[in-house]
Amino acid sequence: MTAPLRIIFGTFGTLGEVQPVFAIAETMRARGHEVVVLAPAIYEQGARALGFEFSAICSAEWHERFISQKLLWDRTAGYPLLARGVAEMVEPTYEAVRAHHAPGRTVLVLSWMFLGGRIACDALQIPAVTMHPSPAVFRDHLDPPVLPPLPLAKNAPRWNGFWFRAVDLLMDRLLAGPVNRLRARLGLPRVSRLLKDWVHSPDRVIGLFPSWFAPIQQDWPQQTVLTGFPLYDGGQDVSLSPALSRFLDDGPPPVAFFTGTGIRHAASFFNTAVQMCEAAGHRGVLLSSFPENFSATLPPSVHVEAYAPFSQLLPRVAAFVHHGGIGSIAQALSAGTPQIAVPSAFDQADNGARVERLGVGISLPPRKFNVRRGVEALRLVLSEDCLRACAATRALLRDVHPREQTADLIERAFAEPRRSAA
Repeated sequence: MTAPLRIIFGTFGTLGEVQPVFAIAETMRARGHEVVVLAPAIYEQGARALGFEFSAICSAEWHERFISQKLLWDRTAGYPLLARGVAEMVEPTYEAVRAHHAPGRTVLVLSWMFLGGRIACDALQIPAVTMHPSPAVFRDHLDPPVLPPLPLAKNAPRWNGFWFRAVDLLMDRLLAGPVNRLRARLGLPRVSRLLKDWVHSPDRVIGLFPSWFAPIQQDWPQQTVLTGFPLYDGGQDVSLSPALSRFLDDGPPPVAFFTGTGIRHAASFFNTAVQMCEAAGHRGVLLSSFPENFSATLPPSVHVEAYAPFSQLLPRVAAFVHHGGIGSIAQALSAGTPQIAVPSAFDQADNGARVERLGVGISLPPRKFNVRRGVEALRLVLSEDCLRACAATRALLRDVHPREQTADLIERAFAEPRRSAA
């Protein structure tokens, strides 16, 4: 590029949504562009430590109340709760983009949940890129994502179309009102079936995963390009804590357990994890920043840690049992570590199904995650067949440069003529 651009990143959610933003933002800044991060206030310290300009779209207290709702992580109740939270952010996210927009040199890089930014794309005629960390947000009538409780089926386009329309009707009831009220004030036409097409930028859509994990399907937006996993977990300065390093050094590789950064109601999961380790004769590492997830007394063969960078931890564990988040899956694939996904909501079940298809792990619904099934799943993922599949998949992630490819596409979104937008 001949002149630096102003790249505005808009994101909303847990650390799994924010870390890919930080990864790409670092690459854009290294190319000489101005970087602005618009996100919940809880991420301000991390963004500023990396040298980014930052503006909060909501308070840390609001964000904490939102993600700590137990039903948010329910596979059925979670969708309307998520939609209500996203709806509350429509105007704040629009105003944040408008305040930081530099006419003639801005590019928006948005999460699908950053709906105010999508409106700004139309109202202010700003070129925009929608980044999707996982493939579940894309719909396809012939090969749909796994989205319980929806009974979607492979090669059943009419059946899947019925359920997609039902989802659109529900989500429009929750989202279209605030979106269209703001659009009307700005002189923009109404939009409907927001999740079908409108949430995707007409300029460029980027899937932050490789084609061997989820190939582009015929119903995906034509402007979609896949780049790959950004594989970011905190930058170059993060390291394992001394206590965790000592634990890893003091015995055979343990099994690591993780439920995501937003789930504080996971005591049952971690209790099962401890019993699994004892029954299978493995040591364990339990990862959560919420102390209420852990029993007051744990055996010495189990270590608790609030946080650990997966790029350094996962190569040193025997297996990884987690919630099915795309960032966790990508880091395990990169480490060649077999995994067990225990998905609860949103994209997690689809991510877990793709792990199974690759032969690198198993997906268990929460209702089936008990000691007996967990021990059996550990035995299966530690088999020679699974370990060979993990090594083969790890090799696919060598010598690829998804951050640079993504940065190229963001720059091209500014340089190329804009496509028509609703």
